[in-house]
Amino acid sequence: MAYMKGAPEVVLDRCGSVWLDGEARPLDEETRQAILDQNKMFANSAFRVLACAHKEVQETERNEDETESGMVFLGLQAMIDPPRAEVKEAVQDCRNAGIRVIMVTGDNPATAKAIGTQLGFSPEGAMTGTDIERVAEQELRKIVERTEVFARVSPHHKVALLKALQENGHRVAMTGDGVNDAAALRHADVGIAMGQRGTDVAKEASDMVLQDDNFVTLRNAIAEGRGIFDNIRKFVNFLLSANAGEILVVFLGILAGTALFPQLFGGQSEALILTPVMLLWINLVTDGLPALALAADPKMRGIMKRPPRGSGESVIDRRIVVSILGFGLLMAATGLPLFFHGLMDAGEPILAQSRLFTFIVVAEMVRIQIIRTRYELSILSNPWLVAAVISSFALQAIVLYTPANTIFEVTPLAPVDWQWIGTAFAAFLFLGVTLEKSLDRIFGKPTEWVPKKALPKRKPVPVGREERLLEFYLLSKTLLEAYIASFGKEAVEKVAAEGRASEKLEAYRILSETLLRAYEELRDD
Repeated sequence: MAYMKGAPEVVLDRCGSVWLDGEARPLDEETRQAILDQNKMFANSAFRVLACAHKEVQETERNEDETESGMVFLGLQAMIDPPRAEVKEAVQDCRNAGIRVIMVTGDNPATAKAIGTQLGFSPEGAMTGTDIERVAEQELRKIVERTEVFARVSPHHKVALLKALQENGHRVAMTGDGVNDAAALRHADVGIAMGQRGTDVAKEASDMVLQDDNFVTLRNAIAEGRGIFDNIRKFVNFLLSANAGEILVVFLGILAGTALFPQLFGGQSEALILTPVMLLWINLVTDGLPALALAADPKMRGIMKRPPRGSGESVIDRRIVVSILGFGLLMAATGLPLFFHGLMDAGEPILAQSRLFTFIVVAEMVRIQIIRTRYELSILSNPWLVAAVISSFALQAIVLYTPANTIFEVTPLAPVDWQWIGTAFAAFLFLGVTLEKSLDRIFGKPTEWVPKKALPKRKPVPVGREERLLEFYLLSKTLLEAYIASFGKEAVEKVAAEGRASEKLEAYRILSETLLRAYEELRDD
C-alpha cells in the first residue's frame, strides 16, 4: 500500500478515483470541483490544508511516477496554527521603525492571505511561486516593492525574491528552517534560522539562530541593538570630549600662561596647568566609572519609531565631531579663567591647579547628563550611573580633604574657592546646553531623524487589480516577443518604398510596446 499527502491540488492531479461510502468510485469533475471548493473554504478561514490518498501497489512496482498515479483520494485534513497574538503588534513596530516586513510562505495562497490579513499584511497583489516564474527579473524588482504576501513558493523562489530586493538597494534579513532554505539564508544580508524547528543545515547556513522561533524576539533584538549602538555613541562622545577638553586646557593654558605670567611659565617644569597624576586620576577614576556605567543606560523612548541608520554611517558622525571639539573649547574657555584667577590670588600654582582639577571633574560629570538628555533620559534612569557619579565625587573629596592631597599635590578648597568653581561651572553648563540645542537644530534630534529614502506609501488597490495587471503584462509581453521572433528581421530592414505590409508590422510593434508602457504606468499608480 502506498500513501500520499500534500497540497490538495497536487494530490488531486494524481488521483483517478475517490473513496466514498467504503469503496473507491471514479473521480468526476463535479466531485473534483467540490473538493477544491472545500479546500478553498478551509484556506480562506486560515486553515492549512493537506490532502491524503492511497493506492494498492505490487512489490515489483519501482517506478515513482507509476506509483503516484491513479491513486484513490481519501480526504482533506484542515489544521489551524494561529499566529501569536503579539506578532501583529511586533510587525507594526517594525514598520514604524522603517523595516518592511514581507510574508513568504509555502502555504496555499488563500491561507496565506487569510493569515496575512490577521497580521496586518495587505493581501492584494499576493503572488505565488508560479507567478514569480512567469515575470521577468526587472518586473519582479518592481513587484517586490509593492507586494507583501508570497505563497506556494519554493526555495529557488525565495532566492529570486531575495536578489530582487537586494538589487533594489535593500539590506535583507530572511528567516528559514528547512534544508532547502539554506541557499536563501546564505545569500541574505542576515540569515536567521529557527532554533526549535530549524534543521542543522539551516542553522549552519544562517548568521544567527532564533532560539524561541518568535518574531517578537526579532523586534526586541532590533530595539536592543539600536540601544547598544546609542550607548556606544554616548560612551565615545563622553570620553573623547573629556579628553579633548583636558588637552585643550593644558595646551591653551600653557600658551596663555607663558604670555600672562612669564616669570612662572618661563621654562619652569613646575609651572604646569595640571600635573600628570591629576590627569591620570581624571582618566582612570572619575572618567572610567561613569563611562562604564553608560553601558547600562536604558533605551530611549520611541527607539522603534526611528528609521534605520545608513549602512555606511559610522559611530563618530559629523555631529559628534563638532560636539567633541565644541565641548573641549568650552571646558578650556570656562576652566582657564578660573585657573588664572586662582594663580593671581595665591601667586603660586597649587591653589589654581586644585580649583581647575576639581572643576574638570565636576564639568565632566555634568557633561554625561548633557549627552544623555539628547536621548530623553533622566538623571535617575540609570542607577549604575548615579552610583558611579556619586563615587567619583566622593573619591575627589577624599583626594582634597585627606592626607592623600600630598600625593596629588593639591590643597583643600575653602568655601570661597567653591564659589569660584560654581561660577565657572554655571557658565559651562549654560554654554554647554546652548551648544547642544544648537547642534540639535543643525543636525536634528534622534527622534527627528528622517530616512534617506522614505518607504513608499501604499495606495488602496481594488480587489483583483494586481491579478488583472499581471495578465495584461503577460499578454503584451507575449505580443512583443511574437513580433520580434516573427517579424523582427523584416521590421529593421530599410526598404526604399513602404508598402501596406510594413505599415501593418510597424503598427503591430507600436501596439505591443504601447501596451507595455501602459502596464508600467498602471503599476506606478
